[in-house]
Amino acid sequence: MARDSLAELHTEPFAAEREWTVEEIPVLTASVSVPRPVPASDRVSRRIHRYYQLQCRSYLRYCERWLLPQAEAAYREEVLRLKEAYGGRLEIFLGLELDADSAEPGEPYDYIIGSVHGIWRNGCYLSVDASPESFAQGVREHFGGDYYAFAAACFQREAAFLSEGGCQIAGHFDLVTKFNEGGRYFDEGDPRYVRAALEALEAAMAQDVIFEINTGAISRGWRTAPYPAPFLLRAIRERGGRVCITSDCHSADAIACAFPQAAELAERCGFREAWVLTAG
Repeated sequence: MARDSLAELHTEPFAAEREWTVEEIPVLTASVSVPRPVPASDRVSRRIHRYYQLQCRSYLRYCERWLLPQAEAAYREEVLRLKEAYGGRLEIFLGLELDADSAEPGEPYDYIIGSVHGIWRNGCYLSVDASPESFAQGVREHFGGDYYAFAAACFQREAAFLSEGGCQIAGHFDLVTKFNEGGRYFDEGDPRYVRAALEALEAAMAQDVIFEINTGAISRGWRTAPYPAPFLLRAIRERGGRVCITSDCHSADAIACAFPQAAELAERCGFREAWVLTAG
């Protein structure tokens, strides 16, 4: 029976990818593509599928544990060199964007941004922001196409991660909407989505983090407005929270992308100030 199953086995590529950032600057990208049986309708096919999922996960963990520290060390060295070279003329701070899957930094930083870029489900890493195709594929295959359940899982992970403490800034809080311009995948006003987002917000605010108003998806052409969404910003303001404006830029020419738009959004949601890091 197993021999017959293997003889009729058909496959398609299965890809897993991750990007690690330091201070929101990409320092390491890893991707792997393996064959997976389609459809995985019998025991042999399901075992093969599971095996390759585990191989992908092991590869990404290897990159996380062994390659990323080398990239981080080079980043630290360069920022500290520039900090000394431009001392007295320009304030430069050593920051780190810490992902929920990242190991705790072994060296001190001036500030740490806590972010979630994906979740684990059935042994697979499901990226929130890699591409619209991988985003939709992950929800379809692991959540039965239920985007609200997927969003709730993302917010739950974000709440748990930020509740651990150690981060001064909450990064792109509703990143799950990156590819959802115009309600492409789900309704951001749906009570299921709003409830999950606000519950996570409450947990994050207990740590007194600053929420960034992030314009990164604008510079990359995915959105026309910053995140978080207005209803989240109003909730932050009503609860006495704080915000800062960031570009999440991956290139120098986008370092101040849409800052006036972000400031206008903050003002419309009731804010009269934004926090800025200074040496004082």
